[in-house]
Amino acid sequence: MSTVVTVPSSALGSLKRSRALSPAQTRPGLARLISRRSVAVYSRSRSVVFAQKIDEDDDDFEKRLSSFSKVPKSKAPAKDKGKKTTATGLTKLPEEDLPGEVELYSGPPSRGDLAVNVALGATLLWLPLTMASVGRALWVNYRITNKRVVVKSTPPVGASEDICAAIEDVVDVKAIGRGVGAWGDMCLTLKDGSKVEIRSVDNWMDIKNEIQAQIDAKTSADNVEISLDDTPVAEKAQPKGF
Repeated sequence: MSTVVTVPSSALGSLKRSRALSPAQTRPGLARLISRRSVAVYSRSRSVVFAQKIDEDDDDFEKRLSSFSKVPKSKAPAKDKGKKTTATGLTKLPEEDLPGEVELYSGPPSRGDLAVNVALGATLLWLPLTMASVGRALWVNYRITNKRVVVKSTPPVGASEDICAAIEDVVDVKAIGRGVGAWGDMCLTLKDGSKVEIRSVDNWMDIKNEIQAQIDAKTSADNVEISLDDTPVAEKAQPKGF
C-alpha cells in the first residue's frame, strides 16, 4: 500500500534555490578558511622567492669580492722623507771639508732675532713673524765656509730640505742688516738663476765681504781670460827699404 506525501510548492522552491547555490556560498566559514590558506601559501611562496634572490645576490657579491682579492696589490710608493739639494744642480761638493776650507758661521739663526720677535709677539699684529722666527730657531741650521753654503731645514710637518751650494757657483750676493746691524739677511744668486736665502745670521757683513771678494776675483779672472782670447794676432811686419 503506497503512501503519498504532499510537499508544498514553497518548500520545493527553496530546495531548488539551495541546490543552485555553490558550496562556498552555502558555507561562508569554509570560503574564508580557503581564502586565508591561499593567501598564506602565496605569501610563503613570495618569501621563498625573495630568500632565493638574496642568496643569489650574496653569492654574486662573494664572487666579486674574491675576484678583487685575487688582483695583485700594487706597492705604495715610499714617502719622501726629505728633499736634498746639492748645489742645486751645479758643482757637487764632498761632505768632508775641502783643503783650506775655513768655517765662517755654523749654527741656527741669531738668538737676538728670536728674542726681539718673541717680545714683539705680544702686540698680536707681529705674531706671524714671531712664529716664523721660532720655527727658524728650532728647525733651521746654517753652515757657511769660504767654499760652500749649507742650509738644513727639518720641520716636523712637510719635507725637510738640505741645500749645499758651492761659493764658486755664486754670481751675486745681496745683504741687509737687521736689529741695528747685529744680524742680517742674505740672498745668494747662483749660475743657474736659483737663489739661496739666509736669514738672521750673525757676522753677516764679514760673510758678505768674503763671498763678494771671491765673486770679484772670479770675475776678474774671467775678464782676463776673455781679453786674452780676443787679442788679435800681430800682423807680420813688412820689410822696409828699397
